[in-house]
Amino acid sequence: MTLLVVGEGASLQYVEGCLAPVAAGNPPRVLDVEIRAMKDSRVRVTTLENRTRDAVRSLKRVSVAEGAFVEWVDAALGPESAVAEPVVTLAGPGARAEVHRAVLSGGVGVVSQTVYSEQGTKVSRLAEATAVKGFLKRLPLEYAVEFDRQVELELEGASHGL
Repeated sequence: MTLLVVGEGASLQYVEGCLAPVAAGNPPRVLDVEIRAMKDSRVRVTTLENRTRDAVRSLKRVSVAEGAFVEWVDAALGPESAVAEPVVTLAGPGARAEVHRAVLSGGVGVVSQTVYSEQGTKVSRLAEATAVKGFLKRLPLEYAVEFDRQVELELEGASHGL
């Protein structure tokens, strides 16, 4: 697990790459990244993943405090079965986030030609005057079954929606 805490008023650019080689007998991999952007901080995160069949879950969480801004650029090559869903919590007034994702799932010429992939972004707004935007571009290969939620919003405790 990777945990990033960006202090009040600080700025951070973080790049993470994951190349998961196929290795027999390894336990399933869980790829976790959690970011906490404190008040008035600015964070840019770039993640590049090449997940194997052993990587069954990729969890990414971001908590954005008052006045903070997080930009997340994510690209992934997926295995036959994968769930990847960035979860953004806009926890303070004026918190903003952008999540940009590109996903290539499946594989050409794989013995099992059925791909199950669930992709999307889940956003919880816990404060007023918050904003989130982003996109998801998926490129399934062969007989892919894609369940795209795009951006799912939960407006908890916010008295005014955007």
